[in-house]
Parts: sequence; structure tokens; C-alpha cells
Amino acid sequence: MSNVLDIDPVVFSQEITLEYIESIMDSLKQYGVLRLRGTNISHELRERCFDLGRRFMRLSHAAKMESHDPEDSFHQRGYTSPEFVDIPAGSQIRDHKEFLQFGNDSVQVNIWPDILTFKESFEELFIEFSKLFGHVIRVLEMHFELPEGAWGKWLNNANSNMRYIHYPPFKGGEENGAMWSGEHED
Repeated sequence: MSNVLDIDPVVFSQEITLEYIESIMDSLKQYGVLRLRGTNISHELRERCFDLGRRFMRLSHAAKMESHDPEDSFHQRGYTSPEFVDIPAGSQIRDHKEFLQFGNDSVQVNIWPDILTFKESFEELFIEFSKLFGHVIRVLEMHFELPEGAWGKWLNNANSNMRYIHYPPFKGGEENGAMWSGEHED
């Protein structure tokens, strides 16, 4: 079995076959994640968001910190710089990364950078990923023979997050043994 699932033929049809359900379950059992292609999320939207994310990460530290919420100790919204990144479980050293995180505005207010079209573009991408996630949840419901919506009902106001991660170059002065992304339990 390939470790990349081609989702396009299924997402936009009503037919979800037993073979397709089994391929998703096999991927989850073997890899613990899904790698999908053919998701119908437009290339233009993906490239626009990557470009906007790169533009944000090239800003000065002070400019990026304008999108940081000092009251959000869980770093669920806005910008988080490397000094605020949590230490992963089982490690003694924090990862050397920075990220911008956003999600469902009805659960927690997002903090958007002041870059033209940033908010609109990432909101659109978040909606597209939410639709895709809803599809995967539906496939899992079918696998476990649950009625439609058994798990999906929690998606409408879920605290789902999307994170744009950047691994900045090491400049010296980082914690001894620091790495971009160490072993994680999640």
C-alpha cells in the first residue's frame, strides 16, 4: 500500500467505498497520520498562503511580536517566538521554532498580522482544511459503523488550530543541544 492516499476521486462524490475506508484505516494504523493528495485545495490558495507566511516570518522580531498574545500561555492564537515555545514532553530542551497559529474564531479570537490579504487567505485555507477533516471524520464514522454526524457534530465549534511553522537558522546562543524539532509524543 502507498503511504499517500489519493482522496480526489472520493471527496467530491457520494461514493465512499469499503476499499477506500480500509486504505485510510491501514494508513492510520501503519503511520499514525494521513498523507493526502488530490484534496481539491487549490494550488493558488496554497501558494498564496505559503508566500504570506514567508513574508510574515521575514519581518523583524518586534513586528512579529505585534501578533503575539502575552495572555495566551497555551500559544493557541497569534505568533509564538522561539523563546516561548514549550519544551516537548520527554525532553529537556525546547524546539528551535517559531509559529503563527489560528483557528475557529468563535472559540478563541485570532490575532492576524497586518499584511494585506493574510487574514482572508488563511481563513479560506482553514475552511478548506475543515471540510477535508470533516470528510476524514465521516470515513472514520463509517469504519466504526457509527451514524453520520456521531463525531462530526463536534467539529462545528471545535477548537481546531492551523499552525504556520518556521524553523529559523541557528545563530548561536541557543540552548545547548537545541534542535529544530525534537522527538514528540503527539
